[in-house]
Amino acid sequence: MIGNALRRHRERREYTQAFVAQWIGVCLKTYWSWEHDKTEPSSSELRRIADFFGLTTVDELYRDMKTEVPACGFRS
Repeated sequence: MIGNALRRHRERREYTQAFVAQWIGVCLKTYWSWEHDKTEPSSSELRRIADFFGLTTVDELYRDMKTEVPACGFRS
């Protein structure tokens, strides 16, 4: 899911959810729901998010998720 990736990119830059939401052009509740995996951003919203975080592609948003270590401690 996208929530963990959004949270990591935001927290690395020490931004608030409200700041990111305002810049992307969505309400705070919407952005919060993305970070908590309640809903997912549209493809155009994903592009704006990637642009905001200075990423070249939307795939870069997910990069961290591919290297996460599962709870059991083994990489997939």
